[in-house]
Amino acid sequence: MQDADLLGGIDYPNLNVVTLFKSFQQYYFEQKGKTLSMKYQTYHQFFRQNSCYNFRKPRFDICDYCRETELMLNVNPNDPRIIDYGIRRRSVQKYNSLKQGFLEEVKNCANEDTDTLVLEFDFSQNLAIPRLDVTAQFYKHINIT
Repeated sequence: MQDADLLGGIDYPNLNVVTLFKSFQQYYFEQKGKTLSMKYQTYHQFFRQNSCYNFRKPRFDICDYCRETELMLNVNPNDPRIIDYGIRRRSVQKYNSLKQGFLEEVKNCANEDTDTLVLEFDFSQNLAIPRLDVTAQFYKHINIT
């Protein structure tokens, strides 16, 4: 069972409510022999109100490589990717400790009279590339020097 199934998501990239509506129209015609008189808006409203499914992949707070590797290691703990995955996890832990140290430093340096705002941006969720895995594509194009 996929994670999308566990969270009520449907993991088929070309499936949406419009496709379901067209399939339902065809099914209705095959069963009843006449054209469905229901409009798409009515079908869509009914689907949203009475269905627990959605067509979005569940979001995770880890990169696609780590998520995929975790799933593979659940199936086969002796997978050779475990070495790369361990290196990647250590680099994430280093980043988190560096970030935590920075936040502590800002907290210690800030006066009681001032407010300090610290922002962290993850642009991987904002890159508009149609029908592609956003996180993977974003990190393929980034050049960190």
